Amino acid sequence: MEIMGKLPRFRFWAMFHEFEQQATQICTELPAVTLRGWEGKLSFGNWQLDPPNTAIIHGKPKTGPYFQVCTTRDDAKLLAQTLWMMGAPSQMMERMRAPRPRADTKATVSLDGVPLELNLWTDDGGWYAFGVAPTFNLALAATRFALADVQLRTITDIEPYLHLQRQHIARLRGEA
Repeated sequence: MEIMGKLPRFRFWAMFHEFEQQATQICTELPAVTLRGWEGKLSFGNWQLDPPNTAIIHGKPKTGPYFQVCTTRDDAKLLAQTLWMMGAPSQMMERMRAPRPRADTKATVSLDGVPLELNLWTDDGGWYAFGVAPTFNLALAATRFALADVQLRTITDIEPYLHLQRQHIARLRGEA
């Protein structure tokens, strides 16, 4: 699906609504996670149905603080390594050939007020982490965002995030 206008407006938004319904369904089975108290740019990121995973993106990857948190029932370490590979598009091919980074540091963040241990590594001014919550796994990626500032909370209502995403896409399509 092309965001920038390959489909007529009505057809594009009908398809987008179907995607939103699927994303909403995923979040009834697998909660999404966001930063507590974040007031900057937000969007609902990549997601998939089988196996289910979600992502909430905070900030702007190129210009400001950036934080992405993914939930999955699959291997969170593999997901975090994928975030690392995709995190620097200009270096993606090089990173694909490189040995996978080792998460050799432990860190603790708060998830819904409960301490959660993460496996962590740093690279190119950013950091990546993964951990196991009681009912799902987490993968995190951040640049220009301090680990000490991470306080997470689960969400099941993703409509506010989808609304922001709709606004952004409407602007990209020249409809806002």
